[in-house]
Amino acid sequence: MKTIATERMILRTWRLEDAHDLYAYASTPTVGPAAGWKPHQDVAESVLIIQHFLAAGDVWAIEDRGTGRVIGSVGLHQKTTLDGVITHELGYVLSPEFEGRGRMTEACRAILDHAFGDLGLSEVMVDHFIDNRKSRRVIEKLGFTPAGGILYQTRDYGERLSLHYHMTKERYEELRRKSEMVKWNLDKLYLGFDDPAYVADCGRLAAIVGRYNAMSSHFGTYENKETTLRTFLEIDAEINTLGDRLFSFAALIEAVDSTNQEAVKQINSLQLQFLETTGTDTLFRHWLAKFPDVETVIAGDPFLKEHGFLIRETIAKSRYDLDEKTEMLIAKLRQTGSTSWERLQSLLTSTVAVPYEGREITLSEVRNLAYDRDPAVRRNAYHAELAAYKTIEKPIAFALNGIKGEVNTLCEVRGYASPLDQALVRSRMSRSTLDAMVAAMTDYLPVFRRYLHRKGELLGHPNGLPFYDLFAPMGGIGKTFTIPEANAYILRNFQTFNARLAALAEKAFAEGWIDYTPRKGKVGGAFCSNIHAIKESRVMTNFTGSFGDIITVAHELGHAYHGEAIFGESVLNANYTMPVAETASTFAETIVNKAALADAETREEKIFLLESSIQDYTQVIVDILSRFFFEQSVFEGRRTTIYDEDELKAMMLDAQKQTYGDGLDPEFLHPYMWLCKSHYYSGRLSFYNFPYAYGLLFAKGLYAKYLTDKPAFVAIYDDLLAGTGKMSVEDVAKIAGIDVTKPDFWKSSLALLQQDIDRFLQLTE
Repeated sequence: MKTIATERMILRTWRLEDAHDLYAYASTPTVGPAAGWKPHQDVAESVLIIQHFLAAGDVWAIEDRGTGRVIGSVGLHQKTTLDGVITHELGYVLSPEFEGRGRMTEACRAILDHAFGDLGLSEVMVDHFIDNRKSRRVIEKLGFTPAGGILYQTRDYGERLSLHYHMTKERYEELRRKSEMVKWNLDKLYLGFDDPAYVADCGRLAAIVGRYNAMSSHFGTYENKETTLRTFLEIDAEINTLGDRLFSFAALIEAVDSTNQEAVKQINSLQLQFLETTGTDTLFRHWLAKFPDVETVIAGDPFLKEHGFLIRETIAKSRYDLDEKTEMLIAKLRQTGSTSWERLQSLLTSTVAVPYEGREITLSEVRNLAYDRDPAVRRNAYHAELAAYKTIEKPIAFALNGIKGEVNTLCEVRGYASPLDQALVRSRMSRSTLDAMVAAMTDYLPVFRRYLHRKGELLGHPNGLPFYDLFAPMGGIGKTFTIPEANAYILRNFQTFNARLAALAEKAFAEGWIDYTPRKGKVGGAFCSNIHAIKESRVMTNFTGSFGDIITVAHELGHAYHGEAIFGESVLNANYTMPVAETASTFAETIVNKAALADAETREEKIFLLESSIQDYTQVIVDILSRFFFEQSVFEGRRTTIYDEDELKAMMLDAQKQTYGDGLDPEFLHPYMWLCKSHYYSGRLSFYNFPYAYGLLFAKGLYAKYLTDKPAFVAIYDDLLAGTGKMSVEDVAKIAGIDVTKPDFWKSSLALLQQDIDRFLQLTE
């Protein structure tokens, strides 16, 4: 028999010394009866069964890679029908200790690969007794086609009704093609770094950069100023479009393989090319700041009128510019400063090996175990995660200090009151809007603490919820979802909003826009990249099959829908800011959550769906607020000192206590939230935390308007999204009749979240 290796197991020939392992699970009262045979009475019986396996030569032992134990078996049995037709039947057994983790599906899929690939079979059959729901679940995940029921004569329990399934080679190959779409397809961009189109576009970029820089000679005079302004913006659009295409390709490759040195080199090369434009860009902004009679010129030219917001914003921001030589120097120094520190954090967190239960897994994988139904798994994963951070905390503490120190220095010389002031300018957001939102969030913290206390009580934690149980699933949807199941779930619920959102999701699923599963070298978390150059998006997630993962995919597809709305705009009007960036994504996940809750029939399902949503609310309101406070403290302190890893941990714990309060067990917080969140590690993007809260609460307010008049809202929604690249956040909100500068709006959105929390508290009394 061929030995077959999978990610977590080895399928091999049985050995007599495996008898104790076989007896350990075959003697349990649930395993054998589900398959029609009695539990083994002693090890001697298990020895006889192994001898039978060896004689037949059609049953593999399933050896767990981590422990070396045999944890089950999988067989491919040749049978002859009454008509003399030779068929092959799949059979399998798994130790209860390892159920519910996708192992049986993994082993059976490997045997099907062998059956249709190595053996060249045309069809495989499989049966399960009608009451064996676990076996049915495996068969459904594998994609077998139902073929009716038959009465089966068991060896020990007499006649029982069995459901019959089959899979042809053609269906298997079709399913395999679909299942292989777990990685995104970047062919629309380029076929590789050696693709002639990529090489040619790099050359084109160099030529456009040359034309761009040649424009600098025009910025010493205002003769032909209208022509100069229009020509420069047209070249700027060219450089943005081509640069978007090239940079997206390299960055997306690095995101799923941070060890890909060619991608790193290409990113660096592209960044250096864009550095060459820094001096010209600075000269242009200084020239534009003194542009005579700019409003008359804008009004008289359709192209300039289309880009009026960009022109006015550039003039307003020019007050923070330094001279062109200094700007060029800063841009170059960033490559060996904050940009390098950012790459270090990404590399270390994506490649650190996390020892867990005798094997090494990725940081993304161990963090995903926080959603496991087994409390011991969640607790052990939490401790394994913290232990892994200990091995990389010093270099990443240096990275954080380096980045925040650089930002502080540059903000001071540019004339920003603080890095937060800079973040607000770049967000096109007023301080009054932020203050109104943060004040409302702070007022509602006790509501979230009541939820945390209740969840802690339900899980047996009287002193508050430990951090490792923040994401513990509750209620009755405990099953995991395959990728096709998750896609179908999202598509069905997106259709309740409008045809355009559903069509976008369908295209994303069919054309390989999504990179789903975690693997070594792939960065953690999830994101969506809207690529204006090809008018498509690419989504990265670390999907493991939980319901929360479905919500994540829906969230990122909301970003893609935002891209769809803005791709009709000029590329220069497509750069929306951080706060509105989370609007469409949060709205999309709300659609899925609300539709799922409406369909829920049982109390357990309702608890699960409500609590899953409240988990997310808690992260975006309470945890985001703690991250906001932490970043404020780091920036303030870095004016006069540098922090070591222990001080950073203490600051993070203080921020968590300030927001979570007594809702969390103070003995089990998360001191390394500063280390694992990539949002802290950018020299160009500070305070990427409050925008999440803005996105959630603004989207909830929009959803409330949607419910009051669905046709009218759908009609303005796309216009609202399309306007995000050329308006302040306050003006975008006005499209929907919302004033975000007043606390009342934020409190009304938070009250919607409280309704869900109150409902959860009632259901769990």
